[in-house]
Amino acid sequence: MRYDLVLEGEITPDDAQRGRYRLLPFELPAGVCRLELVLHYTGMAPPNVDAPGSVQLDLGLYDPRGSDFLAPDGFRGWSGTSRRAIWIEPRRATPGYLPGSLPPGRWQALLGLSEVPCGTHYWLQVAAVVDALRPDPPEERPRTGPAPPRPERWPAPGPRWVPGDLHTHTHHSDGENTAEELVSASRARGLEYLAVTDHNTVSHHAELPELSARHGLPLIPGEEVTTYLGHANTWGLSELADFRCEDWEQLERLRRWLGERGALLSANHPKRDGPDWRFPEPETFRCMEVWQAPWRWRNEESLARWERLLAKGLRVAAVGGSDTHSVPPARPRHSHGPGQPTTWLFVKQEVTVSALLEAIAAGHAVITSEPNRQRLDVRGGDDGGLLPGDDAPRDVPLRLRCHVHGGGSHRLLVRSDRGVLAEHRVVGDDERVELVARPGDARYARVELRGFRGAPERGEVVAALANPFYFRS
Repeated sequence: MRYDLVLEGEITPDDAQRGRYRLLPFELPAGVCRLELVLHYTGMAPPNVDAPGSVQLDLGLYDPRGSDFLAPDGFRGWSGTSRRAIWIEPRRATPGYLPGSLPPGRWQALLGLSEVPCGTHYWLQVAAVVDALRPDPPEERPRTGPAPPRPERWPAPGPRWVPGDLHTHTHHSDGENTAEELVSASRARGLEYLAVTDHNTVSHHAELPELSARHGLPLIPGEEVTTYLGHANTWGLSELADFRCEDWEQLERLRRWLGERGALLSANHPKRDGPDWRFPEPETFRCMEVWQAPWRWRNEESLARWERLLAKGLRVAAVGGSDTHSVPPARPRHSHGPGQPTTWLFVKQEVTVSALLEAIAAGHAVITSEPNRQRLDVRGGDDGGLLPGDDAPRDVPLRLRCHVHGGGSHRLLVRSDRGVLAEHRVVGDDERVELVARPGDARYARVELRGFRGAPERGEVVAALANPFYFRS
């Protein structure tokens, strides 16, 4: 037996100005074993067509357990504009949605008013398959996966730098690949950890434990919190980080909520067309994606924004992420893939998800263009015991021991909020360099490797950069 209804209405540009989310409630009867939603609206662009001025509505879903901000216990999925037809069953669901029981009661579809340049009329078809002869299945929470089991093959323990990627996508949001394909490609490229950060969902988390064990690769459960004012990555949280932040106050509430649960929040690609970061400067964030995709994709803008925060005396750890959306055999979305750039995290003992997250929080990170081109190992202090992200005394010159791989003909710079403190021209492809930074009244010192690549007339690119050493009085 089928249960069908249609929810419809009008949305104007003024509606979108007043609030970017609209909940559409509907009732489900008992005995539902499959739920289907199909969204239609006027003014949408044809599939795979870039049509400026078209209407874009996003789609999500909550079950009767609730949809309150920061307590969306009933969250069942989000597909944005990637899918306009979705389904859920007790043990399977459209990628981006959580399988589980389909209890009777008040459900709510979520419309995200992404782009409403003109008025639109929407129709949401709701169809439920009801098996009146079969008793309701026992209550089953949507599955997001247990903690990863210990794999048979695991990266060698530290202390050492571990290469990985902190920003990737699968078909659970707008990526072209399964999680299996993404993990396999990342492993083949030489990465030793990976964060899977699909947009506004945690449905991919259920696949990570088994993939982690089989590939011997620590997989960090993540989410790209995708708002209409900017994107941010969160790592290390098994539940949903609510993405319905329509102003800075709500984003701050989310950041504090994540901090209470030991998770991090990083401002993503804060540059033009990143898409843009339209919130205030993320001065309270512990991380920023300073390098997203190849360097010339406007990453100088992100770097300048990060340096403005550092110059204010703020401690914001720089991270990188490829923002990969496709790997073979899928059609290419971009010319780059996992590990472009690579974020190297210094792990002191066993390489685990928790150890990787601790390294991010401490700023023990170096970013390079990819895992096998340039490498940069930076230690500070007379005994070399300091890592990027650590404090350094202000009353003595800071000795920096740099080991550069693949940096021939590049410039090694020590930068601060007071300009360049030291510089060295790298000659060989495996060179050890010792530089001295005299603090003066600088707040920090950080090491950066720059050189020409591809078209010299376009100027230098950053090949590697390390997080700062912070001078303390």
